[in-house]
Amino acid sequence: MSVNQEFCGSMIRETMNYFIFKYEYFMKISRLYAKFLVNCDMRGVYNPKKFLRNDIKFYRKKAILMDINNCRASLNSPRAL
Repeated sequence: MSVNQEFCGSMIRETMNYFIFKYEYFMKISRLYAKFLVNCDMRGVYNPKKFLRNDIKFYRKKAILMDINNCRASLNSPRAL
């Protein structure tokens, strides 16, 4: 079975949103949730003196983000695949 470039390009376009979310936005959203969980008690009182520990934070990997951005930028190019 042979697969053409149009199929490969559309497959990448359709699955790209997952990787963009996972590697670009998930870290931001998870840190925001974790900050509220650490800084707010059960009654909703905010304590600004509490800090989120580094060992439970998610960090972005620049190499992966660079690959995703390169893929996104060249996706519409005829030489993309």
